[in-house]
Amino acid sequence: MLFPGLDLNYIGQQFESSAPAVVEASRASGSGADNADHSPAMLEQAMLRLLELLTIVESRGDMSADLSQHDIDLNELGDYAIQLLSDLSSVAGSLNMAPQSQSLEDLTLPMALWIARHEGELRTLADRHGKLKAEAISPR
Repeated sequence: MLFPGLDLNYIGQQFESSAPAVVEASRASGSGADNADHSPAMLEQAMLRLLELLTIVESRGDMSADLSQHDIDLNELGDYAIQLLSDLSSVAGSLNMAPQSQSLEDLTLPMALWIARHEGELRTLADRHGKLKAEAISPR
């Protein structure tokens, strides 16, 4: 299996090794208060909650049945995860935090692979500058 260790645990660990520094730097610079709904702290919390939700659903076994029972679309969750990572990577870049920006951007591939392995599709996949768009990534 390609990339066997790229699971939600790996993604969460890598995310937690970069995101807090970005949130703290944003707070220190005062730039995180401009838009509270899209502040680095809110982006971080949203990603942590999303990872928690995906971990819970994955641990129950039949993901597709569990998600559809609650009217949750794995494709939308995957796109949302990619967007959160990309947005926080952009924030890190704007704060001149190149290592954290790259680390967060690099998590889009493991996240895309996780979604694909669980029969999800990503409708959009953007690099941190928003230049790269993919029609779909599918496990088929």
